[in-house]
Amino acid sequence: MVPSMQEIEDFVAEVERNTARATERAHAWKSARIVEAIEGGLGRVVVDGYGVLHAVELDTGGLQLTDEQRLGPAVLDAIRRAERRAEEKRVAEHTSLL
Repeated sequence: MVPSMQEIEDFVAEVERNTARATERAHAWKSARIVEAIEGGLGRVVVDGYGVLHAVELDTGGLQLTDEQRLGPAVLDAIRRAERRAEEKRVAEHTSLL
């Protein structure tokens, strides 16, 4: 059976609404900021809702208490935790929409 013009218009409107919602979510994830502390009081890292790194902020006071052998792994660990939190939030939001 061929759909009526009204059914086609309703379907197009639904697709447009769904696209608008997806675009809004994408903008929200891109503008979201997730902050994760670098262990040892060395600072913090900031990622967006997609897990893209936006900042590594080091605490100069904490840096005096560490060395480069500990700093690199601590920063990487904080970035990985922040990325994981971003992914968990996206999955949870996606799951709640189903």
